[in-house]
Amino acid sequence: MDIAQLIQRHYGATLACLVNKLGDISLAEDALQEASIAALNHWGNEIPKSPQAWLIRVASNKAIDLLRKEKPQLSVELECITVEIINFDNETSGDAVLRLIFICCHPAINMENQLLMTLKLVMGFNLRDISRVLLTSEKTLEQRLTRSKRKINANKICLDLPSRDKLKKRLSVVMHALYLIFNEGYHSSSGNKLLCKQICKQAIFMVKLLCHYYRDQSTCLALLSLMLFTHARSNARCVHSFIPLEDHDRSLYDQQAIQEADILLQKSLRMGEVSSYHIEAAISGLHSQAKSHNKTDWQQIYLLYKKLLTYQYSPIIQLNTAVVDMMLNQYDTAEATLKLIADTLASYPPFYLAQAKLYLHTNKTHLAIQAYETAITLSHNTVEKTYIKIKLKYLKKRTF
Repeated sequence: MDIAQLIQRHYGATLACLVNKLGDISLAEDALQEASIAALNHWGNEIPKSPQAWLIRVASNKAIDLLRKEKPQLSVELECITVEIINFDNETSGDAVLRLIFICCHPAINMENQLLMTLKLVMGFNLRDISRVLLTSEKTLEQRLTRSKRKINANKICLDLPSRDKLKKRLSVVMHALYLIFNEGYHSSSGNKLLCKQICKQAIFMVKLLCHYYRDQSTCLALLSLMLFTHARSNARCVHSFIPLEDHDRSLYDQQAIQEADILLQKSLRMGEVSSYHIEAAISGLHSQAKSHNKTDWQQIYLLYKKLLTYQYSPIIQLNTAVVDMMLNQYDTAEATLKLIADTLASYPPFYLAQAKLYLHTNKTHLAIQAYETAITLSHNTVEKTYIKIKLKYLKKRTF
């Protein structure tokens, strides 16, 4: 792991500790930025035994320097709490990270910016990487970040964890943000990587924190189960290039993660409440536990997708249902579903991959070629583009 990756690994927890004690996100972020630059300059000689403690100590000193210039009276008070910041233990650090997540996902901030804030402040990604993920310019993202932080200050948003009576609504927003982040890591919408394990692992770590602090919330356990089931297939999904589910080498699946995910899912189901995360985890579990693609229980997956649609309508779920219909040889039903969602998913590359799959099954090769060509045009991920181009080249060669 290089120095930049090591800093990013500890960024969220370090910033959370600083925000928790300084009570000012902008000050904490500026100080940590200075500390990160110092780390890049000094860690080349020797990596400290505790990178997070080093970053906290240096950032605390930087914060004092910044305050001496702007608010001299506060710098004295800050010096008194610096030792307390540095002596944070792991449990307190985890608590601080949760506080920061809930700040980033506060209902006063719109959902789009909640995701941005979580990626930047909690996950520690720079704006260049986030811009590739969200397909938005760095300048626009910087403006949105500034507005969101101003809103936190203007609304005097409490930096404490939400009270129990407000927890359920606030927790669902946090889980949704982490769900989106994990999905982006598992299937990057842009860039030259299809899979970013680091993003997936960080999202899993955050959900584990939620499960630790809110053990009576079955949805947290279900979301963790979903992530573990899905992430267990990572090694088989992308080796040197993208490998579709039907071609996975299932000996590469992480069986320990699958077993842990199954235990979590069963435990969450016994708690009574069933959410969309439970159903998605069950679907992912069937994929992960099947001995082969052909031996997957497609009928059960179809029923689970239908059940999922009663919890939340989504054209993506409809698309997945159409793909399962094809596995069950229900091509007319699949075609009807694809026509139903065609306009909504007109700019979504996987839609055209599913469409190509249907056309190949129904001997409409020329239409399959058109669908692949459209998918290539719309995709922003170079790995995905390469995979589709190979499929298209083979199909044209076989046809012409």
